[in-house]
Amino acid sequence: MEWILALLRGAGVPDPIAAYAGDLAGLYLGAHALEDAMGPQSPTGEPLSGEEIGRLIRGYFESLPADRFPNIHETIDELFAGDADERFRLGLEIIVRGLASYIEDGPSSEV
Repeated sequence: MEWILALLRGAGVPDPIAAYAGDLAGLYLGAHALEDAMGPQSPTGEPLSGEEIGRLIRGYFESLPADRFPNIHETIDELFAGDADERFRLGLEIIVRGLASYIEDGPSSEV
């Protein structure tokens, strides 16, 4: 935690954001590890492959009325794009870019 705080505060991230960032990273990593360890969960309760589960969920989303769920219909390919590693890396990039948006003008401590 000391290293993360020194890094973020040194880059100019405000203290409240820097203090929460370690918790956020831990939660993100923990959730990813848990999901990875559990494997794909079948919505039917039957033993199904990850691909079959993905097809079922995508089919459900596609069956939703487009007039009530236009955003789902317009982003259906993106909702199911990428493998677990690609989605994990993108999630980290989103977190890092979000932290970067909080950087203030000058560093608040030495790294």
